[in-house]
Amino acid sequence: MEELGAEVLSKVVLSRPTTYGGIVKNPALLDKVFLTHTVPDILPNTRILAVCGITDYEDQACPDEDGWFISDFYAFNFLLRGQGAAQSWLTTESPKYLVSKYKEYLHGAPHKPRKVVLDNDMMSDGPQSVQLVSRHSLLEEFLSTLKQECTAARKENQPVLVLMFGHGDALSHGVYLGLEQHGEETLYPLLEMDKFKEAIGDGIAVTILSTACYSGGWAINPKLNTTTFAAARPGQSAEHPEYITGESESWSPSKSLGRVCGSIFATSIISALAAEDAPIAERDPKIAESNEAEAAASEQDRSHTFRTFVNTIHQILCTRLDKWSATHDIRFSAQDDEWSMEWHARSGLPLSHYASKWDTLREIPTHPSSNLPSRDPRSTNTENGPNQLPRGTPGSLWLGRAGSAGITQGKLATMKAFVLGQARLYMSSFPGRDTVASNTSLHNAINMLSQGRPFTFEKLAKVHSQIEYRLKAMDVADFYLSAVGLASPGNVRCSQWDIASLADIAKERRVSSEHFQQMVSTVGKANLFPPAGPPQGVQFPKVYNFIAAALLNAQLDAATVQVVLQEMVSSKAKVIAEQVDGMSRI
Repeated sequence: MEELGAEVLSKVVLSRPTTYGGIVKNPALLDKVFLTHTVPDILPNTRILAVCGITDYEDQACPDEDGWFISDFYAFNFLLRGQGAAQSWLTTESPKYLVSKYKEYLHGAPHKPRKVVLDNDMMSDGPQSVQLVSRHSLLEEFLSTLKQECTAARKENQPVLVLMFGHGDALSHGVYLGLEQHGEETLYPLLEMDKFKEAIGDGIAVTILSTACYSGGWAINPKLNTTTFAAARPGQSAEHPEYITGESESWSPSKSLGRVCGSIFATSIISALAAEDAPIAERDPKIAESNEAEAAASEQDRSHTFRTFVNTIHQILCTRLDKWSATHDIRFSAQDDEWSMEWHARSGLPLSHYASKWDTLREIPTHPSSNLPSRDPRSTNTENGPNQLPRGTPGSLWLGRAGSAGITQGKLATMKAFVLGQARLYMSSFPGRDTVASNTSLHNAINMLSQGRPFTFEKLAKVHSQIEYRLKAMDVADFYLSAVGLASPGNVRCSQWDIASLADIAKERRVSSEHFQQMVSTVGKANLFPPAGPPQGVQFPKVYNFIAAALLNAQLDAATVQVVLQEMVSSKAKVIAEQVDGMSRI
């Protein structure tokens, strides 16, 4: 992984944003050399709208589950406090309720001091502009507020900054916001890009900052002309499938309490905002060196362009924060491809003293005794990195301590032992890294369970439901291929398939990442796997990737692919009834 990271940095050309995640939509501008500095054009009139799609339904807002999205939400709420012309921060859970239940939310890398972004001490003046919305109306309320804010901004010629924190959808690249009820089923409603585009309208400067999985899809969408900060690429990489997944990543959970402290991408942006407060010569030496031309320029009457600010985010991620930075493949776009525009004006991020603000937050020291592999770029420890895992070792959690459970009596102990057995089976199925968004909550729970942490019946039932869903979804994928007579990739069951082998298919069949993403989307549109509801956690990308890999490996033309998928759809009821009886969601 370190070698790939070095390769990524070696290809960076400062004047060309495409070498560090930039999406240039106009082909005529692909070879343009964009400016590094420009005349300051900083307007304090940005309208800010943020939404957190995570609810506390079944304790999902807990810091050891999906609470890391809430950490991102309140980190930016604090930094942007008092800025711009207007602010609206939509969430379903009261900050006082969250603090009373979970005490505090932290943000930052475990190898650095973390900041407390929400706790009881902050309730006196309270998070600013937070609006509570019903869990079941969050999506509609967000779209309505977005339309109102954009209408107001259009009248006053103001830019709009939209921040979205929540899980993303691999198929549509949309963002899940809140809950919705379908009869007795509770599901996650999806914010789709077309609905977003309809709400913002035309003739307005809009910036999107999203920590959702697959958010790079918003940057590349040719119909969506916005400035975009995206935490991940649009989908799974075919060239480097074992560690570039298209999913956004949280920091590793703390060893002490298992808390997950925000996303790595958000930390990168916050660090870049803080760095912009200081002259280039006073920044991190590596960044100063990589921006040697800028360091020599006068900063009294010149400001960085959007291109330079984006490069700063990329450089900080790679050189200060994460030695496995290549796993993120972050993406950016500039509205109207105006990469040479002053960065505040193009991004909509107000001028503020970000560094001094961040420094006022209470710090939690690092935990040096953690047994998790360090992602610190300064660390020389290379054990258990993404590319050090043997192909037969699925993930970084080693489960073998069922006997260490502290509860040794009654039915609870029996249930705990059973769930641990299911967890071992699941973790041997190559489910992917622990810190990618679709795995963070479940894998953290499995890790704590294996360490002997106390679990209630309800918590055990929730973990079991998520594991069972994923195990049976893999069985369903196997039987779909069997039903249509299609060979599985590598001739192994889905539970035995390591996505790292996708690289072999990509090489042999000349399959690009874009081609693979299109096939995954095609599989998704067939609705073979209805999305999981809250009891089963979030979607499990592996089953879609497995069927897509089988179709590409068979080298079928587009028409035949549709025929095969229709055969799978026709066999859906039979496959599910026979093979996964009792699976509540499928």
